[in-house]
Formats: sequence, C-alpha cells, structure tokens
Amino acid sequence: MTNINMFEFTLSMAIARARRAGQFGLIGFTALVVASCGDEAGPAQSRDPSTPQQLAETEADGEAGDQEAEREAAKELLKAASFRRLESGAHVLGSPSAPIKMIAYESYSCGACAYFEEFTLPLLYRDYIQAGKVELEIRSFPRHTPDIVATSVLNCSSVERYGALSRLLFATPKEWVKTQDQDQAIQDVASVTKRAGIGERVVRRCVEDDAIKQKITALYSDAIKTYSVTATPTIILDGDITERAHIWETLEPILQGKL
Repeated sequence: MTNINMFEFTLSMAIARARRAGQFGLIGFTALVVASCGDEAGPAQSRDPSTPQQLAETEADGEAGDQEAEREAAKELLKAASFRRLESGAHVLGSPSAPIKMIAYESYSCGACAYFEEFTLPLLYRDYIQAGKVELEIRSFPRHTPDIVATSVLNCSSVERYGALSRLLFATPKEWVKTQDQDQAIQDVASVTKRAGIGERVVRRCVEDDAIKQKITALYSDAIKTYSVTATPTIILDGDITERAHIWETLEPILQGKL
C-alpha cells in the first residue's frame, strides 16, 4: 500500500470500530437531522408491520437497501477525492469554474454536520462535484474548546489527510467532546488522532500555532459578519443561506433548479 492508502485503511478500521461501538449509527443521525446542532430533535416515527401497508413497506425497505448500496459506493468514490486547502484554512472540493458555489459551515462535533458528511456529501460529490457542476468549500465554525482543538489539528495536518481525518473525528465525538478545559480537550482529541499517527505532542503544537489560531478566528468572524451564522451546519448556495440543505432530499432539487 502507498502511505496515503495505508493511512486511509487505518482510519477506515478506526471508523468501523466507532460504528460497532454505537457512536456512528444512522439511527442517531436521523434523530439529529431535523434540526441544526444544538437543537432538540423530535421522537422517531415507528411503523406497525401488521397494517395493510406491510407489503408496500417491505418494498420500500428494498428500495432503501438499494439507496444504501448506492451511498456506500459513493462513499468509496469520495475517499479518493482530492481536497484543496485555501490560505484561509477552508477546504475545497470541485472545480473553481463550477457554476454553483456552495459553502458549508461545519463543526466537527456536530451530529447534523456528520449526517451531511456521511449521507449527503458522497452523493453530492458523485453527481455534482465530480461532474464540474458544484464547487464545495468547507469552512470550520467551532462551537467550543474541543472543536477548536480538532479544527487546529485538521489545519495543521497535510491537506492529503484532511478527508480521512475529518471522517474519523466526525465518527467519534463521544471520545473527544468531553470538557471545555483546553489541556484535557487536547488529550481527548489526541486519544483519537493517535490512530492516524498524530499524538498529543503534535496536537498541542497545532493548538499553540498562532497562524492557525488567526485563520480559525478569521473564518469564524467572517461567518458571523457576512452570513450571520449561529449554528452548524449552515449551507450557503450562491451567496444565500439555504435551510435544511444538509439533507440530500432537500439539496438535490435545489441544485437541479440552478442548472
């Protein structure tokens, strides 16, 4: 394996362990997806298999299985994607000449952001970014001390590591979002990133890097000043905030209407 492929393989194993531990399941994300991070979601709806709609629901389950297979294939495609890092610290996928400009303000501890990354971004990448229709710029909007630590590490690491490392952090918030104390937050984040070969000493150096601090602060301030961002995820399409666009079923019709 190449160094990058080995890195991707190691993180895939770590993410798989997180899924088995119940930290990265679809059920948990579905409860969060109805609202932005920080909002409380309503109870999940249940189905009674004894109703006359049982056969139709079984067929729907089959369609859902097909959709899940499509998403899994799209995720594999996304793993090979190359991000660009802007001087601002934002990370970009897609061609600068794409007709649709999309900005996603994210927090790496945000469940709804993780939903976007896990279930929406793979399809967005496959159908629109790869095709040259959308350029996506991901900007960090940290909500607390652990987020700042995580964002610092992602900006400090090589851009080739960004995709896999961000997936690992999105998959494991229960392991690193525990305290507002910076020293402990550094240790907690490092307990996760060490699986990717990034230990506590490196994490601490990233957090203490003044240039990275300035970039994180500048992006955060601009988000509030330019778009009045208060929560994550916030999706901007061609300069306009678009509600619930982290959900594929909401986002795709909007994109189709712009082309």
